[in-house]
Amino acid sequence: MGDASIDEDLLLKNFYAEVSEVERDNEVLRILSCFKLNPFDFLNLPFDSSLEDVKKQYRKLSLLVHPDKCKHPQAKEAFGALAKAQQLLLDQEERDYVLSQVNAAKEELRMKRKKQLKKDTASKIKSLVDEGKYEQQYEKSEEFQRQLKLKVQEILTQQEWRRRKMQMRISEEEGRLKKDEEETKEMWKRKREHEEQWEGTREQRVCFRLYHLKFISFSLYTHTRTRTYCVCVLQSYTGIIQTWYFLLLVPQTNFPSSYIL
Repeated sequence: MGDASIDEDLLLKNFYAEVSEVERDNEVLRILSCFKLNPFDFLNLPFDSSLEDVKKQYRKLSLLVHPDKCKHPQAKEAFGALAKAQQLLLDQEERDYVLSQVNAAKEELRMKRKKQLKKDTASKIKSLVDEGKYEQQYEKSEEFQRQLKLKVQEILTQQEWRRRKMQMRISEEEGRLKKDEEETKEMWKRKREHEEQWEGTREQRVCFRLYHLKFISFSLYTHTRTRTYCVCVLQSYTGIIQTWYFLLLVPQTNFPSSYIL
C-alpha cells in the first residue's frame, strides 16, 4: 500500500510538471505571436491598465517564460519581448504615444457606431434614455474590445509605415547631400592640382609664346606682298608679354631687318 501511494504521488507530481511545461510553452508561443507594435498585447493587458498593473503582469509572465525555467527553445526571445514591452509602457513618452493611437481608434469606432445607431431606432432611444451609460457598457464589452484591438493595430501599422517612409526619405536625402559634398571636394581637389600644374609650367609657356610670336612676325613680313603685317612683341615693366599688331598698307615695302623680331 505504501509503495502504491508513493508511486501515485510521483505520477501526480510529474503530471503537474507536464501541465506546467505545456502552459509555459503556450505562453511563449502567445508572446511571439503578438502584434509587435502593441506593448499591451505582449503583457496581455487592457489599454486602461495602470503602471502598477504593468509591473505585476510583467513579474508574473516573466517567471513563466524565464529561460532558466522554461525549456522552450524560444523562451529567451519571449522573455526579451516581455522586458521590452514593460520598458515601453513605463516610459511616459512611449506610453502616451500608444494611448494617443488608442484614443484615435476609439473615436473612429464611436463615429462608426453613431452611424449604425441612426439606422437602429430602438438602440438610439435606449442610448438617449440611459444618458451615455448604454455606450459605456458597450465599450466594456468583448465585442468592442476586440474591434478596438484590431483598429489600434491598423492605426499603429499606418503610423509605423509613415515613420519608416519618412526615415527612408531622410536617409536618401542624407546620402544625396553626402554624395554632393564628396563631388564638390573632388572638384576642388582637381582644380588645385590643375592650378599647381599650370603654375609649374609658367616659364615654359612664356618662352614658347615668345618664340612663336617671333616666328609669326618673320613669316608675315617675308611672305606678304601687297600688305605687310608686323607683329611686335613688347615686354612691359610688370613682366607681362604684350603683342602689338600693325597693318601696313604700303605695297611691297622693304623694311630693314631691324624691324623683324
